[in-house]
Amino acid sequence: MPVIDRVLSRFGFGRKADPPAPPIINDGAGNRPSVRVRYVSTLPGAYWSERSYEQLATQGYRYNADVYACVSLIAQAGKQVRWDTAPGSKSIASVELLERSGGASLIEAWLSYLLLSGNDYLELERVGSGISQVYLLQPDRVTAKPDLSAVRTNEQSLVQMWRVTNARGMPYPVPPADMVHSKLFNPLDPIYGMAPLEAAMIRVDSENEGAALMKRMLQRGYSPGWIEAKENSIWEDTQVAQLKERIRDSKAKGEELFLENAAWHQMGFDPGNSGVSEQHVLTKRDIAAVFHVPSQLIGDTNSQTYSNFKEARLALYMEAVIPLLEQFVEDWNALIGRDLRSPLAFDKDRFDAIAAARAEASDRVTKLWTSGLITQNEGRAELNYDEVPGGDVFYAPASFLPLGEGAAAAAEPPPPKPKASEPGVMITAEAIAWAKRTQARGLELGRGGLPAVEAGAQAWIEGGGDGS
Repeated sequence: MPVIDRVLSRFGFGRKADPPAPPIINDGAGNRPSVRVRYVSTLPGAYWSERSYEQLATQGYRYNADVYACVSLIAQAGKQVRWDTAPGSKSIASVELLERSGGASLIEAWLSYLLLSGNDYLELERVGSGISQVYLLQPDRVTAKPDLSAVRTNEQSLVQMWRVTNARGMPYPVPPADMVHSKLFNPLDPIYGMAPLEAAMIRVDSENEGAALMKRMLQRGYSPGWIEAKENSIWEDTQVAQLKERIRDSKAKGEELFLENAAWHQMGFDPGNSGVSEQHVLTKRDIAAVFHVPSQLIGDTNSQTYSNFKEARLALYMEAVIPLLEQFVEDWNALIGRDLRSPLAFDKDRFDAIAAARAEASDRVTKLWTSGLITQNEGRAELNYDEVPGGDVFYAPASFLPLGEGAAAAAEPPPPKPKASEPGVMITAEAIAWAKRTQARGLELGRGGLPAVEAGAQAWIEGGGDGS
């Protein structure tokens, strides 16, 4: 028979070998059911999401509430900006072009794309020598065609042409002169920027995986476990199959299952001992830190109070919103503002949170100036205003008086006025009064002037003049 089997197997008709019997555990007097044992030496490697734009947008923005909160918070705050031209510019062409190209909606999408992909692309539509429209492109539809003969490693030298994929999936070229590329710093790529979301994706994947695990446990109604037959009990295959069926039926009907001559053992960990809640708080704070958003603003109730909520709102604008808007202005003016001769600008004091903080700072500086502690130019510098001529003088209220041991000694009171009955008083008083009237008329008092008259009269009184 072995020869026949070999011949049949050569033509593909050989008999299949019987599967190996599963190992028997405790095949003694108890004769417990057969169990197949699988040994795993180490844990398998962790699976992380790809760093493509599609995965970042899906796993981060779509499936993670904290990432969505951070990105939407920055984008919603940034689109409230009021645009203007730079001081000294008489043209408002940049403001009109921006409003014509989408205005607030374009700024919201520009901020969201930059935070999710690290790149933004504004395509210019030119009519003649002017720019008629600006289009914001989806980052994953734009790729760079490198210049293979480039020597330098900066973007201006490396990018020969931009390749854009339209809605029909067809690519078309765009020269660098018609593309405004904004990006965040990337230490590994001289052309494309790196998204802040990439630095947070480890936390995002862990958070999403933890949420998926909790969902599976909720759907099962319990954590994974196994049933152990009690000692000296025999379980046939039919009984095991019936037990599985009873478990499925009881779960579907919402009934409690009572096991006789068996014990339930829990496997893994339960939600209470898993530390998922604590991990969720730490993940929320890490994601908020990556986007420079205070964690109080995305639901971190452990560190939220009324007093620091105002400071958190101010920090959102100063650390997250305004730096990105300044980058937009810089990139816009480098190409569009230069061609239109209309540089774009915005006033950051028009944001509500900054305006409130600005008013508080103005009150504080005003009190310091009126108290005589700072000069006018020092106060203007504190509020980011230019200096003015004559603003380096200290002013203080006239009612201020020196107090304490270190204060200057007060002036001695004048000597007591002599009585009218004393000799020479009338003559001296009349002489001093006559001298003051004479000086007021602009007449000469003779040698020494008024001080000589006062000094002579005083010496005469102290010397006991007889009034003659």
